[in-house]
Amino acid sequence: MPKMSQDWTNYQKRSGVGDRSKAKNNNMKTEDVFLRLKEGDTIRGRLIGYPIDFIAHWPRIDEGERDGNNNIAWKNSPFPDEKERNFKPTRICTDDTPARERYQDIDGYLERTKCPWCKLKFQGYHGNLRHAFNIITRPDNACKVLEVPPTVMGELSQICRDAVALMPNGPGDVSGKVFEFVFSRVQDNKWSIQRYPNLDITDDNISSYLVELTDEDKRALKVINPDANTEEDLLRGHDLERWYRKDYLSAKWQTKLASKLGLKPGEYLELSPYEKSHGVGDVVEEFEAEVDEMNEMEDIQEVEENNDAKSEDEWGSLDEEDSSGEVSDSSDEDDSPLW
Repeated sequence: MPKMSQDWTNYQKRSGVGDRSKAKNNNMKTEDVFLRLKEGDTIRGRLIGYPIDFIAHWPRIDEGERDGNNNIAWKNSPFPDEKERNFKPTRICTDDTPARERYQDIDGYLERTKCPWCKLKFQGYHGNLRHAFNIITRPDNACKVLEVPPTVMGELSQICRDAVALMPNGPGDVSGKVFEFVFSRVQDNKWSIQRYPNLDITDDNISSYLVELTDEDKRALKVINPDANTEEDLLRGHDLERWYRKDYLSAKWQTKLASKLGLKPGEYLELSPYEKSHGVGDVVEEFEAEVDEMNEMEDIQEVEENNDAKSEDEWGSLDEEDSSGEVSDSSDEDDSPLW
């Protein structure tokens, strides 16, 4: 985790990817990358490429307190490295253990995991999956990243299975014709998704609504990848592997928090590829320095807004299992974008 899926029709089949993309950071602002649907919002668009699965941690800690409904009473708490990470509002879990295994023995999991955010019990340590993919929105023809809960991916997966004869390479195929989709956040805890238009799959005219990648679409993708030298690089959209790479805690902070992490002197949890290659020390990964400083105040405000939000079942999956068999927990549900 995070992992790219190569199969829209059965999204729990996942293939591993590296922790870090080699793509150049183009310093796009958050608002130019992530699409956030609020209650009542609807968006239509054409998918690009494949989805990515990830587990996010949020700046709230479980200190063992419970509310009147016996749910975790999360305490707002900034990440220890928030300043050197340019106030990035989330951390991607470094542990690939599925949610079901974590729930079976959460104390045992917390003892053996190498993820610092899980060790510190930041919200998200239960391991609930999220999914994200590129979508070119209509009618403005802008490519954004849309994050969705497992329930939406399950519905999208079923639609793709029903239409596999019409979209053999999936809805993100950039070389063929595909359907567009309409995503609606009907309520905070309820989403809907359908093909556009929502004709019966057996309708005689159904194939006429398949669309190719247009010149306007290619221009939108060129904005994201202006230095692309190949058609493949041009058409890939936002680099999901970069935006959703695992977030490691630096050796410096692991030393400071050794007692809370349960570490012995000189002992470390898993370190980032950068620290492994450059040696343990007071370092910040070079890609963090590439972030546009203009985003900093936006991200600070975004974190404050997230911290003020109520902990609720925004994904509509209270005490349910998704189709991959993983258990969802309402207190771990949030939908704010990364970075």
